[in-house]
Amino acid sequence: MKRILEERACKKEARIDEIGESDLLGFLLEQSNLTSEQFGDLLLGALFGGHETTAITIAMALYFLQDCHKAIEQLRVSLPYFL
Repeated sequence: MKRILEERACKKEARIDEIGESDLLGFLLEQSNLTSEQFGDLLLGALFGGHETTAITIAMALYFLQDCHKAIEQLRVSLPYFL
């Protein structure tokens, strides 16, 4: 996991990251100032956290969504289809 994080961070700095913000790692690299250790803790907690994982993951998603206006707009457009 650390290797992948470092590779993506290097690609981001070199501006050759083809994935961009389309996944969690890309979004966090672009939109947050988490260190690689903090991101690793965040990811491991979300993946292997236990019974509170879902609640914490939803709360984190809402927290990070506030800074991603493109994702919020996509949710607003697609939300009526799910209601």
